[in-house]
Formats: sequence, C-alpha cells, structure tokens
Amino acid sequence: MSDLRYPIGPETSDMPIADALRIHAEAPARFREAVRGLNDAQLDTPYRPGGWTVRQVIHHMVDSHMNGYCRTRFALTEEEPAIKAYDEKAWAELADARTLPVEVSLGVFEGLEHRWVELFRSLTDEQWKRAYKHPERGVVTLEAQARGGSERPADSSFEHLIRSEAGTAGTGPCPLPCERRIATMAAIATLHHVGPDFKAP
Repeated sequence: MSDLRYPIGPETSDMPIADALRIHAEAPARFREAVRGLNDAQLDTPYRPGGWTVRQVIHHMVDSHMNGYCRTRFALTEEEPAIKAYDEKAWAELADARTLPVEVSLGVFEGLEHRWVELFRSLTDEQWKRAYKHPERGVVTLEAQARGGSERPADSSFEHLIRSEAGTAGTGPCPLPCERRIATMAAIATLHHVGPDFKAP
C-alpha cells in the first residue's frame, strides 16, 4: 500500500450530481454502521502510523462538513465570496475531537446532511454555477463542490463521504476518501481487537 492516508485506492470526481447527493444522503447511516460495536479502545485506534484515531476522524468529518455547508450558503448569497480555510490538524487535536463520544458528532451529522442535501437538491442550473474562492484552490463552483474532486487532496466538504456497498469496496467510484478511511479503520479495529497503541501496517 503506497499511501496509508487513502487505503482503498484513488477517488474519482466525475460522477453525476444525483449519485453524489445519494451517497451524501446515505452517509450518516453508513458512518453509524462503520463504527457500530466499537469500544473506546478501538475508537481511539489510529488508522495509520501517526494518523488520527477513528474517534478523531468522526469528529473531523463533522467539522469539515459544517465548513462545507457554510461555504455553500455563502456562495448562494454572495458574489464569489472569499472563504476562510481552517487548520484541520489543529482542530482534530482539540479536546472535544479527542475525547467526546462519537454519538455526539453522528447526531450532528444526520441533521447537517439532511439540510445540506435538501439545499443542493433545490438548486437551479444557474445556482449550480455559483462559486466561492478558496485561498489555496481558487474558484470552486457548487457543482464541483458537490462532486468533491475540485478540492482534493485537502479536506473538502464532500471528501468525508463513503461508498462502501457490499462487495464493491475499492472497485466502485469513491470520490470521497474519508468514508473509505472509516471503513478501513473500523475493519482493522474489529478484526484485531486492538487497543489505542495499535499502528496500522
């Protein structure tokens, strides 16, 4: 495995909007399933050497999607607003991201995704062309944001969804890598019954 940050292979960014939104809408239930039954020691297991724990990634996913949701709303109500990036690594090291139960963020995620998906589904053709300016990646349209590819490899609004349908992990289109990370981490923790000192091979 050449890059443990993306353990199930490369992502794509050209899927139809309808498919991206379907994945987005299904994400809360898939994330719940990915961590179902994990104990605290397993949730505090890093998915790669020096990487975040399962718990940190769950909380980070909500941080990222909250930022992405706000970017969408700014783009719809302002003319190419300049958005502010956030220090994801620093946020992930804050006490709440390291210690709070994952249920806290899973609950937030359900409501947030419902609002975001419904907002995207309401957009007109013209509104999909609206955009914001990212300090590192330049102008990002809402269509590109929804598909998730334009902002990769940084953590974009849709980078935290997964397509982990039974039997297709690593073979179907997976534009949004963090969901694959969750599936991989959960599988590692469950199979090895490991504690917080476990390091992914």
